[in-house]
Amino acid sequence: MTQTMRRRDFLAAGLGLAIGGLFVGRVTAQAARPDKYNVLFISIDDLRTLLGCYGHPEVVSPNIDRLAAEGALFTETHCQAAACAPSRVSMMSGVRPTTSGAYYFVPMREKMPEVLSLPEHFRENGYRTLSYGKIYHYGLRDDDRGWSEHPWMPHGQIKGYMAPDSHAMQQQLALEAGEPENWVNRNGPSTEMADIPEEAYPEAKLVDRAIETLENIGDEPFFLGVGFIRPHLPFAAPKKYWDLYERDAIDLAENRAPIENATDYTIPVWWELRQYTEAPSRGNPPPPVSDAMARKLIHGYRACVSFVDNQVGRLLDALEAQGLAENTVVILWGDHGFHLGEHDYFAKATNLDVATRCPMILRTPDQEQRGLRIDALTELVDIYPTLCEAAGLETPPHVEGLSVVPLLAEPDLPWKKGAFTQYPRWPRLDKSGDVPLPPDGVMGYTVRTAEHRYVEWVRQEDAAVLANELYDYAADPLEQVNVAGQEAYAAVEARLSQLLHDGWEAALPAS
Repeated sequence: MTQTMRRRDFLAAGLGLAIGGLFVGRVTAQAARPDKYNVLFISIDDLRTLLGCYGHPEVVSPNIDRLAAEGALFTETHCQAAACAPSRVSMMSGVRPTTSGAYYFVPMREKMPEVLSLPEHFRENGYRTLSYGKIYHYGLRDDDRGWSEHPWMPHGQIKGYMAPDSHAMQQQLALEAGEPENWVNRNGPSTEMADIPEEAYPEAKLVDRAIETLENIGDEPFFLGVGFIRPHLPFAAPKKYWDLYERDAIDLAENRAPIENATDYTIPVWWELRQYTEAPSRGNPPPPVSDAMARKLIHGYRACVSFVDNQVGRLLDALEAQGLAENTVVILWGDHGFHLGEHDYFAKATNLDVATRCPMILRTPDQEQRGLRIDALTELVDIYPTLCEAAGLETPPHVEGLSVVPLLAEPDLPWKKGAFTQYPRWPRLDKSGDVPLPPDGVMGYTVRTAEHRYVEWVRQEDAAVLANELYDYAADPLEQVNVAGQEAYAAVEARLSQLLHDGWEAALPAS
């Protein structure tokens, strides 16, 4: 059977500055109104723009594509930190890592104990707020203060293995490490193709719970967060989704070679992949990933995307079936991108486009133009004020994003001059090539404009710039050459360095 036939069959079937008093003032709660818009808040971990609606017809994503056709797709949305925890903390708090200092794996309340989070703001305005699955980073728990009920996660969602062989491997690894009680959270293989009904998977059970809630929600306005961990490693999905793709037909990344003139900080070691049993683990730098393994990883990633896409379709169908679609704002977002072999790297945690760029799709009940494709530079930190405006709430004064609602009416409005991301030099390995070392006080700050990306690697103790990067997307869309320091780009480099140092407020559109 060809891949085309499978696709047709499937589609037919259906950093830390002082915070001061930024977070003290709160917006006065309003009385619940019968015409309040609900919010369905769909987060998908490690989801890059590898979707049909983003110009990748080789990926089977009909339900996310449907949402894009009914709403607005943002082509240039960038995260504030290309890792799960800091990206989610920034988005949920409405505050950038440069303000909060939450740029790595720390709980939101550790850095911002009094911040008014996005769901907390909706809760204070009369909404029933619910967290199902991975909304904040699972290893740091959720934030009870924002939710009407204790956050819920289906058993086994973190790793997602379902095959008995995978479970046996997890148990053996846990015994060898002296942690038998934690075997379910051990890393086994990097991929799993189990011939098991999808109803048995945690992702399906997550949607079952959400559908049951939608069926019984009544007239109470709701903010429902549904967070999928897949396609995060391990790439574990039911066999039927693997069968949508022919592995031999999968193209490897065009830009697998190292970046020309790369800095010492540009590409970290792929510590995340090294945690799985069959990945090359020795060497500093580590040995390259073989073509066969690269294809297996890309195959698994695509299978997970299609699996989650089907769960998104079930959610959207339930919203329609309950008569809720007409008064519900739907937003779907990925917390960052993910390298799938670009520069021989399989992970996130870089300051390159493939890691900072992520999908964002918005559908609002009163949106007049459907199927919009909006190219303005946007950021995940914009989600907080966007949902406030779309639902009819005031935006709290501490929020550092910009609502994208005006773009729904005028997609070509003059917009931001740049999108800002930061991520530290992490991870590194010791001389054995096997043990991760902590961040060494070097932070990468980057600004993305329509034409370029500029990066500065800054030593935190004295603010010295140790290295910089510049990419010209007109000449080099795959970020293969760092042109920083070249005489021909001196003026561009100076201008973007100034934009980076002036910060996000100076990049906002003129009022």
